[in-house]
Amino acid sequence: MTTNPDVDAERLAALIEGRLPPDERERVLAAIDKSSGLRDAYADALAALGAMTPPAVREVPRWNFLASLTPLQKLEVAAAAVVLIAISPTVFRQLVPRGVPDTHDAIASLIISDGAANSVLNQPVWGVTRGDGENTLAPGARGIRVGAAIASYELRRSMGDSLSAAGALEVASLLESAPGGAIAANAWRALSSASDIAGSSVSEARRLAERVAGTERVRLGAWLQGARFASAASDTVFISDRTARSVAKAAIAMDERAETEFAAHQFEKIVSARPRDWAGTTTAVEELLRLLGAR
Repeated sequence: MTTNPDVDAERLAALIEGRLPPDERERVLAAIDKSSGLRDAYADALAALGAMTPPAVREVPRWNFLASLTPLQKLEVAAAAVVLIAISPTVFRQLVPRGVPDTHDAIASLIISDGAANSVLNQPVWGVTRGDGENTLAPGARGIRVGAAIASYELRRSMGDSLSAAGALEVASLLESAPGGAIAANAWRALSSASDIAGSSVSEARRLAERVAGTERVRLGAWLQGARFASAASDTVFISDRTARSVAKAAIAMDERAETEFAAHQFEKIVSARPRDWAGTTTAVEELLRLLGAR
């Protein structure tokens, strides 16, 4: 993480509280803009403000939130910012929340046309696996593919698509070639042949898949595949800026290759741009999914 000796705890606290003169404020903001470490520290400090501010009984503009903080709370925010700026890049990466949301309910509630959904489903990110290709997948890549396949199955199921059975078999195929994956594979194979599927059965099968292929990997793959559907539906709820930031950090932490880090940063940049570029978002999501699932 890059730091700037001119941006100390006092200046950062003054910036957050709105006490800096205009010219100095511009200098501090310019320093933050040039440093990824300072940007993250500033963003996390602002997020901490929101977490410590009690719910308002009426709508209050964001810029008035600080007025409700006690001096002790302001000091705590400044102290947290100092720690975030000072820690090393390695420790910072370990402390960043890497949790990827469980997308089960979000995918099921996506409002997407049959045509848009089928367009995504008929354009797979990875080519057809031939021979024993599935047996040679690295654990990380397998987990990503399992998650993506689960997301496709869940969307098909929510749409009442008859091909959802084939989707369940795809998940089973990925799991059965993984060490210890027989039980999870059988659970998904059972879903493919059941006529009346309870939601609890799907939840249990998903839990077994996460146990075999890794919770974070499966959820990341599911989110990215869900983001492909959400892009086709121009859904800003599923692809929020905050979730995109967490997903980018999780991808970098999971796969430290330079090309993956570049793709993650590009994805975050495109998602945060306004107005939304849905074609660009689709391309960025698919590139990140391709890299993570092809190791």
